[in-house]
Amino acid sequence: MSKEDNYPLTRGSISWTRINLLQYVWRDTLGYLIHPEISRQVRDIADIATGTGLWLCEIGNDNSYRNLHGYDISADSFIDANNLPPGVQLRAVDASKPAPEELKGQYDVVHIRLLQSVVHNDDPTWIIDHSIELLRPGGYLQWEEFDPLQVDLHENGQAPNLAKLVEKLETRVPGSWVSNLPATLQRYNMNIIAVDRKREVPWHHKTVTHLCCMVFEEYASMFLDKAGPPGSGDEMRALVSAAYEEAQRGAYASHLFQTVVAQKTK
Repeated sequence: MSKEDNYPLTRGSISWTRINLLQYVWRDTLGYLIHPEISRQVRDIADIATGTGLWLCEIGNDNSYRNLHGYDISADSFIDANNLPPGVQLRAVDASKPAPEELKGQYDVVHIRLLQSVVHNDDPTWIIDHSIELLRPGGYLQWEEFDPLQVDLHENGQAPNLAKLVEKLETRVPGSWVSNLPATLQRYNMNIIAVDRKREVPWHHKTVTHLCCMVFEEYASMFLDKAGPPGSGDEMRALVSAAYEEAQRGAYASHLFQTVVAQKTK
């Protein structure tokens, strides 16, 4: 997520809509915004790779929190500052670098969601280093990811194009680090408080499938059109269009939602 890296998806109206829609899918599937195993006494919360900042805005409806700060390498998708709930502030910060001195040790909870597109070589240690710097002793890390190696295709052999998209997801998005995340955090002397792994609620089967299609459309525009083989962007869009039609006939790609809660030692 460094400024020198190429973010593989777009930043615009489509991605803004996708990010916000994902918030509702995650909330409906998990049944919480902050994990119930996290102390109710927390007051200061940071959201890394905050996107639009919607997760913080929903938490901001609860007046028990003091500071709700969202950080992202780009401010392009932020909700307008004058529309944010009290206590919510959004700021551009590069999480691939050490945390700014004024932010170190300032938070009771650090929340992370969906960094798969910027975790390379199955190595998330850079974001772990940054997050631990932000936490107070005894603070909590709540990290949420899809497991790209656990996509469950429901199509009865009638959706070959959707099957190709799922195959591309599994091969192009390094994902073993997701299931290994609890063990990785333990090597940082973090105490694992909870690991939740569940699939989306049934009424979001189609939503999750279409979100997957949206990601590949963005990838075609942002990467394949610019750096891929000639015509590869158009080929990807044709594949997505065919997969969409299969989803309209009832096929879907169920995703596994993982939440890991870890506590920084005191």
